[in-house]
Amino acid sequence: MTRMISSLGNHVISMTLVAGSVLATGCMDPVEPTTSAAEHAIVNRPGLSPVAPLQEVQVTGDRVSIASAGWAQAAPGMWTGSSAGGAGTVIVGAEGHRQAIAKAERDLAALRASGGDVDKAQQQEAYLAHLQEAADLISTGPVVTAAVTCNIGFVIGPSSPLIPGFIGEFAGAQLQCAGGTQVFTVQAQACTNFGCGPVSTFTPTIGATAQLFGTATSGTAGAGCFGQANVSPPGVTGSATNPCG
Repeated sequence: MTRMISSLGNHVISMTLVAGSVLATGCMDPVEPTTSAAEHAIVNRPGLSPVAPLQEVQVTGDRVSIASAGWAQAAPGMWTGSSAGGAGTVIVGAEGHRQAIAKAERDLAALRASGGDVDKAQQQEAYLAHLQEAADLISTGPVVTAAVTCNIGFVIGPSSPLIPGFIGEFAGAQLQCAGGTQVFTVQAQACTNFGCGPVSTFTPTIGATAQLFGTATSGTAGAGCFGQANVSPPGVTGSATNPCG
């Protein structure tokens, strides 16, 4: 049976990140799951992490900037980056999501036609559904208040560096704003060789205190894993593929 671990308020799993997009690497005291049934952890807590960011997304009103080194614009609204642990993508705005949806549809069709990796096909299906829902939020949602500047960070990668002993994948976002407060919708999902966990949705009001929201799904160390998270407004999606850990 799937076991849900919920982390709220002061009773939380110790897990944080720095504003920016992070592909976590490595493991801490790994403990292999003893069953093929996935376990899930939900995290909702304040605080920053010593994990160094790979890139930073900054939002003021409808202006979104990605300025850190190591990320390249692959198409309008689509940015890619990588680390020793895997490869990541950040999708920005309506045009970026249109481009990403079209690419995801092509990639999924190719996977189905080849009869290839079942786990990879399931992850691609989840990614496409996530992009489509994010695009819907962009078309109906507000923009960040013009007077407020917010940093949005994605942490996507092996879960054990963030939850010691929890082998699998973590996906989430950290938010922090200056100049006022802003209401966001955060959606996160983690996939492993045990399948894709549920989509976790948060609707926080964010100010000067950085807060992390995310979800983890257990898996086998070294298996192919995938995580994704979306923050709206402004409509920014981060995703990454990497080994479970």
